[in-house]
Amino acid sequence: MEPNLFSVLFNKTISTVIALGSLFYTAIPGVTPDMGPVEVTANGSVLMVSTRIQHAFSTDLDQIFSSGMDVALHYKIQLVEINGAPRVVKTVALTKTLAYSLLDQTYQVTDSETQESDGDMGLEDAKERWSTLQHLRLAGYEELQPGKEYEVRVTAWLDKIRVQGKEEPLNLMAYWNRTRPLGVSPRFTRSLLEQ
Repeated sequence: MEPNLFSVLFNKTISTVIALGSLFYTAIPGVTPDMGPVEVTANGSVLMVSTRIQHAFSTDLDQIFSSGMDVALHYKIQLVEINGAPRVVKTVALTKTLAYSLLDQTYQVTDSETQESDGDMGLEDAKERWSTLQHLRLAGYEELQPGKEYEVRVTAWLDKIRVQGKEEPLNLMAYWNRTRPLGVSPRFTRSLLEQ
């Protein structure tokens, strides 16, 4: 069989399985993800954020990843001033896209912030890269006021995807029990960057 014919048949089979399973969102065995600890560190005069989404994967999601469809994971990272009523000082949004090459049988993760792609990975490595923020540049020293307390909030969600043979897009959040994981860092002050 030619690779093109194989990929068409594989896509149609996966699309049919997903379409049939998604007819009843209540029947989708979802997982409830949560955000791991949100770590805030300083690199010179720059505030860096690291965290990882935990409990985010199921066999059904693995099958979607292996279908060849791009799956986007959106992150929103906020620097919040806590003194008085919480006030968002800065927001960074980024998307990580996980894609599978049916021909090469490898996974690739693309980061919208850095425009970098990591390819030629197995599924477990791709899921780790996709669900992890590592040393994300959030803010500079000048954006933090002396004497004020801050925290970093990180949330994430999945896109809807179009499936062949199905009119409505498939809401991948059903596989996460419609839960957007949220993580909040310990509070800190500008002195974190002065050390």
